[in-house]
Amino acid sequence: MSDENVKEQGQAAEAPAVAAEDAPTQVPEADAAPAAAVRSRFDCVEHVCLTHPGLVRENNEDSLLGMPADGVYAVADGMGGGEAGEIASRYVVHALRRLLKDSETESPGERKYRVLQGAKEANKAINQHAEEHRYQTMGSTMVCFLLDPWKSDRAWVSHVGDSRAYCFREGELFRLTQDHTVGAELKGGAENSALGHVLTRALGTASSHELEWSELALCPGDVFMLCSDGLYGMIPDPDLEKLFREDAQGELPLLADLLLQRALDGGGKDNITLILLRVKKEMPPDAETLDPLDVEESDHLSEMAERESQP
Repeated sequence: MSDENVKEQGQAAEAPAVAAEDAPTQVPEADAAPAAAVRSRFDCVEHVCLTHPGLVRENNEDSLLGMPADGVYAVADGMGGGEAGEIASRYVVHALRRLLKDSETESPGERKYRVLQGAKEANKAINQHAEEHRYQTMGSTMVCFLLDPWKSDRAWVSHVGDSRAYCFREGELFRLTQDHTVGAELKGGAENSALGHVLTRALGTASSHELEWSELALCPGDVFMLCSDGLYGMIPDPDLEKLFREDAQGELPLLADLLLQRALDGGGKDNITLILLRVKKEMPPDAETLDPLDVEESDHLSEMAERESQP
């Protein structure tokens, strides 16, 4: 593996910092302590994070976030000339980290609403940065995986743009997200046209912060993947599923290495970022008896998060 890779196991991880006068500074996570020193109800999930610039681009416009103690993971793929893409994706992970750090004891609805607030904050910051620096194009995708602090077998995925989430379960690979692109929304072969990969939604490209939400049921042995288009764009879906079938039950870092290497072998035409999450066989018990008022408030916040995310 190249020294340029970012590779983390069992601790927080993000893409390398970009030098820019007013871009958010990325600091090591406080929860990036040895696993034995941190106990979390989210320990039922093991993870690996990787990012690589690829073989064509000199800079890496992807950023990633791994906060295992808070059960939050995200990938952001920036776009724009010069440093714009790098800074845009960093605004996204910076906002999510700030709003969700130490949120393990918050309700599921509160945590979902904080993801939405993070998207709003990043959207505003990117727009402001683009205006101040006169960037014509500046934006970022986002895909976020959020574990439920009350139910150990539940999680959510929220996304905007074409960064994806997958689930490998019982020998089959499922895509959990639909790309927000012209091709995906028009279908009928439009994905292969000149405009097929043009984003229809992204943070920073307008005043909107439209997210799409999916609720997930977790099963022991499930493997989830968050990734930028630099990965899946280089590996056809049948080959991707074959890699998971052959290696998903082995060492998670080895599977991550294989996926990265396959993307590089496929051309490495874009930055490549992935997060792998595997649900362990032993899952913690659900939260003890909950106050009905707390449940009602959480449900209300959850509904608000989804309603305010709508186009």
